[in-house]
Amino acid sequence: MNLVSLRVSFLAGKVLDTLEKNGTPIDEYDRMCVTIAALCHDIGHGPFSHLYEDVAKAIDGKKWKGKAVQTVDKTTKEITDEMTDEERKKAFLYQIVNNEDNGVDVDKWDYFTRDSHACGFPSNFDTDRAIAMVRVRELKLEGEKTANVLSFPKKDEINLYNMFGLRYTLHSKVYKHQVVICVGEIKFITTKNCRQQKAVDEYCLMDDRLIYLIYNTEKTGENVAKARKIIDRIHRRDFYKCVFERTLPKVNLV
Repeated sequence: MNLVSLRVSFLAGKVLDTLEKNGTPIDEYDRMCVTIAALCHDIGHGPFSHLYEDVAKAIDGKKWKGKAVQTVDKTTKEITDEMTDEERKKAFLYQIVNNEDNGVDVDKWDYFTRDSHACGFPSNFDTDRAIAMVRVRELKLEGEKTANVLSFPKKDEINLYNMFGLRYTLHSKVYKHQVVICVGEIKFITTKNCRQQKAVDEYCLMDDRLIYLIYNTEKTGENVAKARKIIDRIHRRDFYKCVFERTLPKVNLV
């Protein structure tokens, strides 16, 4: 459990409060399921969060997904006509923590706001306004089927545009910054080398201290030596150089 999960759970609860206040039936079981999804949405992350997914895939040849994550995945899904009648009736619950249909969810509201503040980027996105404006409406699917989904009124479209604008800024200036990518690649190589050899007994701790543990381990071996040498590059800020960058063409996401 961490503060991030607690805040996501808090925001999810406020969304449920707004929906219930505006006439959407919300029972205790609904609240329990959404709360569990919010509290557990980051379970399964290895060292350096999503970076470890690439390490595991490079070694094991398959996408990293712990048993806990597989369980939480059942609380989020894309809205389709293949859902059962009961699932379609409560489809909006799947969108609160991780909205796979349009990416508007409380998890992103949390880290967009937190990261923009930490990095000093101004944000015009108003989380409280988005929560106050969220509603449930009926969406027509294939045939005669419908689903109840989250929606926002026309008057809140600028706020949502600001959210996606903030997302673009964070990805272009922070998450995908060339130095971040370079350090990530160095950590990727380091972690991959030492996971293959299981060089540190403390690896089972599986947190962001891994680089420190690798650098200071008493273990020896070719992979450990390579890893230490790579970590030294981070300390010296001797990063890989960006030699090529390209903006991919737009694709139809509809």
